Amino acid sequence: MNKNLVLHFSDKDFQIKSIEEIKPILIDFWAVWCAPCKIISSILDEIANQYALKLIIGKLNIESNPITTAKYNIRSIPTLLLLKKGKKIDEYVGLLSKDQLQNFIDKNI
Repeated sequence: MNKNLVLHFSDKDFQIKSIEEIKPILIDFWAVWCAPCKIISSILDEIANQYALKLIIGKLNIESNPITTAKYNIRSIPTLLLLKKGKKIDEYVGLLSKDQLQNFIDKNI
């Protein structure tokens, strides 16, 4: 488990980082009060090392970052959004297992 591999994005830096990054970015849209978000967060921490060379994993709190949340039309959480150079590749809404998350990532990168 390596939490420092999971980045924390904000409205202020998200657009710049997502467009400039060469690797795809998996963004976890979450909130403090969301129980399923906590489960996904721990799974992302577990797989961060495994995908470090292929993928950037980041988190964005919907309550403190309404601009990015609205831009990507996030209406439910947890939502996982996979981006490449700022453009959406795929999206998953809801809770998923570690295997399901790995399958979601692997089919898209």
